Amino acid sequence: MDITIDEMFRRLLIQMQKDTALSEKEKEILMKKLETKINEEENTDEKE
Repeated sequence: MDITIDEMFRRLLIQMQKDTALSEKEKEILMKKLETKINEEENTDEKE
C-alpha cells in the first residue's frame, strides 16, 4: 500500500486529536514510518 506523507500526517493528527490510547511504542513506529517516507521523498526529489 503506497501512502503519501500528507496522508500519514493526517492519520497521525487524527489519532492525536482523538487522544486514543496510542502506546509510546505505537507512536515511535508511526514516527519512524513517517521519517522513512520523508527521507524517501527527499531522495526522490534530489534525483529529479
